[in-house]
Amino acid sequence: MNLKEYTKLATRTESRPEEVLVNPELLVNVLYIFTAAGRMLDQIKKHAFYRKDYSIENFTGDYAMIERAMFDLQRARINGTSEDMGEEKIEAINLRLLHAIIGIATESTELCEALYDTLIGGNVDLVNLREENGDINWYQAIFYDAMEELGFEGHWQDDLETNIAKLKARYPDKFTNENAINRDLDAEKTILEEGHK
Repeated sequence: MNLKEYTKLATRTESRPEEVLVNPELLVNVLYIFTAAGRMLDQIKKHAFYRKDYSIENFTGDYAMIERAMFDLQRARINGTSEDMGEEKIEAINLRLLHAIIGIATESTELCEALYDTLIGGNVDLVNLREENGDINWYQAIFYDAMEELGFEGHWQDDLETNIAKLKARYPDKFTNENAINRDLDAEKTILEEGHK
């Protein structure tokens, strides 16, 4: 099965509501927390795999962001029933992209939960890891189908090829910590803008 066939088969099971209602303060604060935690995890990844030094300033700043967002959530008008939650229609982004982005994030969270469980003494459940990764693929199919619907030229395969071109520019021969840390962001941006050509 190629990626176009997978996308067609995957998106047939997609929920496509006409509108999405959510408390905007709740959504923004949760995204804020998720983003700060993700940046902290990214620092750990870069230190562990690329030997990049930690930035305690960034850790402290991200932790402060999480605390501030949690404080905002506590005083927000969020009650037990959806009628009382001050929900509004989401119009700032295509709903299919919203679904895909949040879905990829939440499925990635499930992978992180499995990693957490393993690190605190559990066993690695490879079947579960594959399932969660498959769910990420499902949300990626929605993402690419929505992008195509919005007139974005290119597809999943094109982005995979562009990603490889970017990685070849970053690591001409093979991976090095030096190249992972000291990237030519202008050259990479040019590749991303022009595609894999």
